[in-house]
Amino acid sequence: MAAGLAVWAAMSGCFGTPLRAQAVQADSLFLEGIRWQLAERPQEALAAYEAALARRTDHAAACYAIASIKAGQQKWSEAIAYGEKAARLEPGNLWYKVLLAQVYRLTMQYPKAVEVLGQLRAMDSTELDYAYQQSDLYLAQGDVASAVRVYDELERMFEPCDEWSMQKYKLLMSVGRVEAARAEIEKISAYVPGEPKYYEILAQMSSKAGDYAKAYQYYQKILALKPDDVYTYASLADYYRKTGAEEKALEALMRAVTLPGLDDDTRLTLVSTFFSDRQDGEPSKREETLYVGLLDTLLRMYPDNARLHFVRGLYDWHQEKPATALAYLERSLALDPKAYNTYTLLLYVLQAVPDWDKIAYYGEAALRLFPESTVFYVYLTVAYYNLDGCGRCIAYGEQALKRLPYVAGPDHAQWGQLLYGCVGDCYFREGRYDDYMRVMDEAMRTFPDDVFLKNNYAYQLSLLNTRLDEAVRWAQQACRQMPGQYSFWDTYAWTLFRAGEYGNAYAAIRNALRRGGAKEAVVWEHAGDILFHLNKADKAVDAWRKALELADPAMDTRLLQRKIDNRRWME
Repeated sequence: MAAGLAVWAAMSGCFGTPLRAQAVQADSLFLEGIRWQLAERPQEALAAYEAALARRTDHAAACYAIASIKAGQQKWSEAIAYGEKAARLEPGNLWYKVLLAQVYRLTMQYPKAVEVLGQLRAMDSTELDYAYQQSDLYLAQGDVASAVRVYDELERMFEPCDEWSMQKYKLLMSVGRVEAARAEIEKISAYVPGEPKYYEILAQMSSKAGDYAKAYQYYQKILALKPDDVYTYASLADYYRKTGAEEKALEALMRAVTLPGLDDDTRLTLVSTFFSDRQDGEPSKREETLYVGLLDTLLRMYPDNARLHFVRGLYDWHQEKPATALAYLERSLALDPKAYNTYTLLLYVLQAVPDWDKIAYYGEAALRLFPESTVFYVYLTVAYYNLDGCGRCIAYGEQALKRLPYVAGPDHAQWGQLLYGCVGDCYFREGRYDDYMRVMDEAMRTFPDDVFLKNNYAYQLSLLNTRLDEAVRWAQQACRQMPGQYSFWDTYAWTLFRAGEYGNAYAAIRNALRRGGAKEAVVWEHAGDILFHLNKADKAVDAWRKALELADPAMDTRLLQRKIDNRRWME
């Protein structure tokens, strides 16, 4: 027996020595990999780890290290393979499972990640982050019930807490489980009595459900705990409004906005939200009266608050009271002379009035503050056009046109049409016809489908008696686009007349007369001019006389009278 054991011992020594040597070599290579990894040389580290694994295929730490490097390189399939092997070799190693859960999550293999996180929670129940991650992954899969269940498990293991209850409340509300969400808040409210935050949530939920009596009870509980809470009074005002107690609503809102320490922006937000956040259409006349009364009260309390004057001016403008709107807006600007929004609204209201002198005054003030703002160049262009200040109109208009390509949306077309029209007409008025055609040609390239632009440019070219082929073509296109517009047919007739096509011109002027032009002196005068060139002098004189009858008293009719008296056309 002893001899047999001796032989076996000798044999074991012969086989065991190489195995231990391989294990020592594997560990040595693993340590070498760690040194390379600490030196931030991952490829050398990877080579060392792989060599260690080649000598000892069950080296779990080498598998984990390789998986970690592969994950950093986003080589996910290899990271998963090595990570799974590490976890399989040492199922009790927490860190191997942490890495595996992370890789599963990053590769969107949520069910596997959830399973591993469950194993981690079983291994270390004190690490709450595993539970949070597991709940988040359930939610990513659309499994809200399981996400909630994770927090229920935490509560059973420990005790209810605000964070977990609020998470469950949000999750339940996200899937419309309102009653379950309410029960969750009621539970945490009972567990932490006297916390007003939960009463606020319950009051809002009750109000939304139409249970105003219950909502009122919660608001009273909040005020008992926080007698000067601004937002509770604001919510209470909303409650009173919904239940038809308008006077109490105003009283509660007034209490909210007059509490000390509240900043002006919050005051205005509370007032504006109260009257604008409606689900049942426009505010009633009574509510509008309350709104104005509240604004006026605030203005008496804070007469130097620029924003209050701005809001009051905006309200009056919406109520179609431009005179008082302007007074409030000008006062707002006096209090805050660098307010961009006030300038833009004030100029908008002034244009609607219109008051071109004030637009010029405020527009230039705004431009000094905001020299790169295109809208102020536009206002100044239009203002000086209407003030017959062609020099300034052209100067501001050319600057605005340079900026027009950078204007997007509906403003691009609206501003462009105004600018080209004003600048072009001013060049025409001043006899700068080359500049006029340059600007209008640019307008045609920018807005090739604008029917009014085509009509106007065609008519002006006919007056200049130049580029008549283009004028005829554009006028014809305008008539095709809007065949019911008599003025377009008049333009078309006049371009044809200038081009010497009197027969076609007569057909066009008849269309103008049929489509409403019979009430306009200029259309009858053009008709007479065309008839004269068709050798119909008597009918021409009749048309000129009709034009004279319809002429505006302020119109210079001397040339028209001479045509009638001499029975002939004159340029």
